[in-house]
Parts: sequence; structure tokens; C-alpha cells
Amino acid sequence: MKRAEALRRIADLHTAWSLQHGDDVAYVAEDANPHDGQTSDLSTWQADRSASPELDDPLNEAIKAILAQIDDEPAVATTGRTDVQVMNVSPADINLSAVQADFEAHLGRLLAAWAPVTADQQREIADQIRDAIDRDDVAALAKLSASTADAEAALLAAMNEMALVAAQRVVDEAAAQHVNISAAELDPDRFRLGATVMTELLAAGMANAAAREAMRRYSPGASGAEVSRAVQEYLGGLSDAFARENLGGALTGAQNAGRLETQLAGPTAAIYASEWMDRNTCRPCREINGKWIGNSDEADIQSKVDAIYPNGGYVHCLGGVRCRGTTVAVWRPETVEQP
Repeated sequence: MKRAEALRRIADLHTAWSLQHGDDVAYVAEDANPHDGQTSDLSTWQADRSASPELDDPLNEAIKAILAQIDDEPAVATTGRTDVQVMNVSPADINLSAVQADFEAHLGRLLAAWAPVTADQQREIADQIRDAIDRDDVAALAKLSASTADAEAALLAAMNEMALVAAQRVVDEAAAQHVNISAAELDPDRFRLGATVMTELLAAGMANAAAREAMRRYSPGASGAEVSRAVQEYLGGLSDAFARENLGGALTGAQNAGRLETQLAGPTAAIYASEWMDRNTCRPCREINGKWIGNSDEADIQSKVDAIYPNGGYVHCLGGVRCRGTTVAVWRPETVEQP
């Protein structure tokens, strides 16, 4: 059994155990932070090759049975000078659960900040509708608009923060492979154009929806206040799904940019496509998942990645902006002298 499959089985086992017995079983996850004084069950088992007290409970008896089936242990290679430990890492071994959690947390905060911005835009559009109706200038409904300065500032700030957090996650992923790198420092204006375009598109979509509803509500003799109030209520009742998807797509683009710049700035690494974060993976994403894109020291690696993940998820994903595809890096192991 491969290491990645074993870890997935352990995770499923622990989830089932927690649901049955309550989440009070002493179990330290494989991705435990050693700086917190934790040692993972997997690392303990591999180090001791026996049941330590830390592993001595019914859940971990089952875990040990799974670990005993791992057949891709790190291999020991020999050079002319010394033995080195070579980490046998595959793209599937890289745990992206924290990356997904970061995305969901940042998207939640952005949507919370987006609500008052959207409310202001709705009031602005409603005022234009009232004035147009009162002037008996129905044609003006085709020219409704909303200001985007506050929306752009909120989105740009969220994208920059997302990229910084994503860069640090790659540092953590490298450390798990015993490689030390630094998070890339991105230009704070890097995402400005994307934020501008996205906020203008969202505002235009709102204005178009408002104009259509105003035309549906309008009749000769109707007051501007009456129509504008009805339109504002209509806009307020709309789902945030469209904004959620598109803002999420913008954050995915920023997250992937922070990840890739950090991956390319470190030692030579193999860059792979990963679609593990998608809850529902479409056929094109399943086909690209785990595929090698190139090595970080190739002159055209940026263009190779851009062709696959141009501004967010996988370019051929059937889910469009909802795609959570990204890149993962497997580093060439550093030489470590054995004691």
C-alpha cells in the first residue's frame, strides 16, 4: 500500500471512530507540527517500528495495521561520501487540507466585507432608477451603473492577503520534505487589474439585473420611488452565489500565484497539477490531476503553468471559476548525513 493511500485510510478511520465514540481519542495527525511538541503516530511508528505507549489504544491498533502495509518507505541511497536519506514523495502525499481551509476562511471574510459594499451599490442603482422614472426617461435604464472603488479595494486587499498566506503554505510543504525555502514576496499591485475587471463585471451584472427588473415593474404613471423600491427589494433577495463563485475564482488565482512564485523561487522542484481540493472533480480535472508539468528551473515553466492554470483553476474545468486546481511541488531531496 502506498503512503498516501494509508494516510487516507487512517483519516477515514479516525473520523468514523470520533463519530462513534466522541472526539476524545488521543491521536496526533500525520501532519502534526513538531514545533508544538507533537509527534505524529506515523512518524513514531516508522521510527520505533514497534508499539510505543503513544500508540497503545484501540484506535491506533487499527492504525498500526494500516501502517504495517506501507510498502513505499523512504529509500537509503549511497554517494561517494556518505549515506543520504531520500524522501519518496509523490504529489498525492502533499496534504492540501490547510490550503483549502485558508481559501474558505478568506472567502468568508471577503463575502462579509462585500455585503455593505453591495448594499451601497444597490442603493446607488435604485436612486438612478427613481430619477429615470420620474424624468420619464425609460431609456436611461439601459445605462445604469454602480461605483466600484470600495469593491476593488476590498477585493485587492483580500487577494494580496490570500497570496501571502498561500506562499507560506508552500514553505510548510517544503519543510515537510526537509527543504528550507522562503515565501515569495509578491508585488502588491500584481492583482490590481484583475480586481478592477472583476469588480466592474460584478457591478455591471447587478446594474443589468436591476434594469431588467425595473422594466418588468414599470408602467406608465408608475412613480420612480415605487419602482426603485421594488427593484432594491429584488436585488436584496438575490442569492450571493454568483458573487461567491467569481470572488472565489479571484482568490483561487491569487492563491495559486502565491504558491507558484514560492515554488519557483526555491531549489529545483518538480511541479505537478493537483485537483485534490475540488469536492466534485470533473473528468478533465481528473485527467490532469497528478500530471507532471515541468521542473522549476526550466526557462518556460511559468508559461507551461499559465497554459494550464491561467488565472485560477484548471483551464478546461467544467466547473469554470469554481475549480480549485493548483500546483504542488516535489523537491529534490537535500543531502543529509546519517548519524
